[in-house]
Amino acid sequence: MITLYRCPTPTNWLCPCGRVQRELRRGGIEHEVVRVPYAKGRRPEVARLSGQRHVPLLVIDAEPICDSRRIVEHLRWLASSGPSGPPPSASSREPAGR
Repeated sequence: MITLYRCPTPTNWLCPCGRVQRELRRGGIEHEVVRVPYAKGRRPEVARLSGQRHVPLLVIDAEPICDSRRIVEHLRWLASSGPSGPPPSASSREPAGR
């Protein structure tokens, strides 16, 4: 089960939450969307799942992924290699700009 916790912005073009939702749709990935309030203090479920109150937050089989860039990277990795192997770790990649 995949759940995207995102802001209430009505379009997918103005925020990082929309970027993640566009990537999910582009990949044809079925997902549930939970829109949370703009106020970070009113996001207890996001805090419970991830330990922080920022969105977007993607939860795949009870595993939270934070940060739109990491989420999109993970979705693209799943699309290219499938869920059979481990995801790329941050320590195995070159720093950006090198």
